[in-house]
Amino acid sequence: MIALEWTDVDLVNRQLCIRRSDWNGQVTTPKGGRLRHVPLTRRLAAALSEHRHLRSARVLCQDDTEPLTRQIVQTRAKRAARKAGLQHHGVHILRHTFCSHLAMRGAPARAILVAWARFMEYGMKWDYSLRFDGAGGEGGRSPTGLRLTFDP
Repeated sequence: MIALEWTDVDLVNRQLCIRRSDWNGQVTTPKGGRLRHVPLTRRLAAALSEHRHLRSARVLCQDDTEPLTRQIVQTRAKRAARKAGLQHHGVHILRHTFCSHLAMRGAPARAILVAWARFMEYGMKWDYSLRFDGAGGEGGRSPTGLRLTFDP
């Protein structure tokens, strides 16, 4: 996400075009080597619209217009977790948390699979989906129906 540029944001059609990746300051193609489009919720589109700035081509940048780095993001996330009284487990865990919340709210297994591992190999999707099965949710409620069959 730190490589996302404003030209990749389509607020009218509410979607992002993921066409580049930034790994340790090197801008390259994203995982899988091809661009993809990701839909935006109304709330996220509104937040991006309000955040719109002209300081940099990048959507996420430092106040001095320099690009964010992986280290800066990790440091800010760690600081926010500490301020909130939470343990810091890294930024990647937010992807897992998002899908856990989908399950706790009763999202269909297929939707979670797509949201969680849309761009991973089927074998990895299978492993991840099994981790949800029987996991405790809010108020002791467990997500159900998440054991998926392998369907290439």
